[in-house]
Amino acid sequence: MILVLDTNIIVSATIANGNEFKLLKKAENKDFILAISHPLLIEFKEVISREKFGYNAQEIDRIVSDVIKISKLFCPEESIDIMKEDPDDNKVLECAVTAKADYIVSGDHHLRDLKEYHAIKIIASKDMLEIFKKI
Repeated sequence: MILVLDTNIIVSATIANGNEFKLLKKAENKDFILAISHPLLIEFKEVISREKFGYNAQEIDRIVSDVIKISKLFCPEESIDIMKEDPDDNKVLECAVTAKADYIVSGDHHLRDLKEYHAIKIIASKDMLEIFKKI
């Protein structure tokens, strides 16, 4: 199974031990393939570098490195421009399409309102954990 975790999910996983953290642990345990792209990594690094998270440069580099270690890197093959309200969400779709992902996990209602894109289901972290319980 291939998943793309939206930046907000990965950020949440690094700051709290909730559902998002559980999903990242599943990626670490190789329960699924975590697909990521350079644009998503750049966005992730920019977000966790914000002062409100309180990480220093060394911690940020370690966190990004840890995410890279448990991910498979994909280079988006096509440009998608359907997310007008939040154009950054297009990066998530581009990665998912290129990776032939089964799911996109997101806390972003703009993405989740799509429900599906190119047969890729778009769901919340708690729903993804429920799916893992069934398999």
